[in-house]
Amino acid sequence: MIVDFLFSEGRWMNHLKLKANLIDPEQAAAERPFQQIGPGRYETRFAASKRGIYLLTIRQEGEEGGDFLAAATVPFIAPYPREYRELKPNTALLGRLAEESGGEILDPDNLHDGLRRLLAPDPGKTRSVRESWWSLSALGLFLFLTDLAVRRVPSLLASAKAGTAV
Repeated sequence: MIVDFLFSEGRWMNHLKLKANLIDPEQAAAERPFQQIGPGRYETRFAASKRGIYLLTIRQEGEEGGDFLAAATVPFIAPYPREYRELKPNTALLGRLAEESGGEILDPDNLHDGLRRLLAPDPGKTRSVRESWWSLSALGLFLFLTDLAVRRVPSLLASAKAGTAV
């Protein structure tokens, strides 16, 4: 992390004794000193290894070695992993799935005709009609809640063990 300190009239603030206190998403704190790397510019390094919200408090040592005074508190968020940030479709895989399942990929330039074919009933293919949205919605909800539980239970168990050891 790099920060710049200036006086209100625009002059650089040099030779400050700064420390950074970082609180991670699990409320663990780490402290690091800042090093001056240029006029009014200070740097320190932290590893944001967990996803979530971090709070960084920058503190300045008071007059003649006195207590530290809070200069600023800045929140920042460690983002999701790269595979969750990629929003491009895998057209090769979708094409292969359409080919193997007997489907087709709609042409984006001629969507109207493709949607008309997709939504028009084909009397020769249907044998019986029954609603499947209810069972699929229930299955989706069950899988979602299971995923939440699987992700949350290890951290709850770890915090419970830490709480009982104190």
